[in-house]
Amino acid sequence: MPEQSTRRQYPTQAAAVRQVRTDVRAFLIERGISDASDSASAIELVVSELATNAVRHSESGLAFYVSFEFVGDIFHVSVRDHVDAPLGLGPQARTATTHAESGRGLFLVETVASAWGWIPEVVGKTVWAEVEVKTPTELAG
Repeated sequence: MPEQSTRRQYPTQAAAVRQVRTDVRAFLIERGISDASDSASAIELVVSELATNAVRHSESGLAFYVSFEFVGDIFHVSVRDHVDAPLGLGPQARTATTHAESGRGLFLVETVASAWGWIPEVVGKTVWAEVEVKTPTELAG
């Protein structure tokens, strides 16, 4: 029987984002969700964007943590980093300019996820998102 939830530590390096996607894909496949499904694509996009932000904004070099699980037909992911939110203002979705090379990540998360938010920690923060698996046949067990 596959794990019900997973929590893993990753280094704040660009290659870690690819490993997070690989780990999430394996987690989904273990539950009978095809990596070609719309739900898997949405989940991988959300997880990738949250992990990318953890890597991109890290100044400490400390590892970040990714937790994911299913609660019913909802995939829940949390990314815990060691980057404090500036002045208590948390991550916010914004609209990037046409030629900007970044700034679209949380806008994409907000568009694809059924819910998302953040929780301040003593050091750093946890950013979480939920993605609903749309068809019952995509979620086994």
